[in-house]
Amino acid sequence: MSEYAKLKAAFKPLRSAPEALPGWMQQQILKYFKELDPSKAQQVGSSEGRYWLVPGRDEGCLFEMRKRGRPVAACTPAAIALAHGFSIVSIRGMGKRGRGPYKRRVFGLVPDWVKRVRVRTGSAVAKSAVHHGIYNMSDWNYNPPDAISIWPRRAVASP
Repeated sequence: MSEYAKLKAAFKPLRSAPEALPGWMQQQILKYFKELDPSKAQQVGSSEGRYWLVPGRDEGCLFEMRKRGRPVAACTPAAIALAHGFSIVSIRGMGKRGRGPYKRRVFGLVPDWVKRVRVRTGSAVAKSAVHHGIYNMSDWNYNPPDAISIWPRRAVASP
């Protein structure tokens, strides 16, 4: 079974019909992420932003679509995504000129069997329920997470 087939089996959004990327975004992906297949892109959304999962042969990238500039990407090898999911973290300054207080958003897509996600930053732990394979957390922490873990865990057979 190919890595893409494994991702498709584990992540519900990839089992629905692909959605066309905006033209400018497709150009950016074809230019900078040659190993991805934009024709298999799937929009995964939240109330706070627009995200796209774009699979490739051996990996997938989660893109956050920003109002200005290039999309932000977080790429994960397929084997790791099958065990831990895809996640992207954005930290933005909410004050004048992007200076504090900071708002951190942790958005992710996890395999179908996952019920909860735990985000650890230093000694602080935040938990989030998963809905339709998606979690979306916001807080005022300005540090990236030390670890993101899923529950329940499931062993994934190695290739």
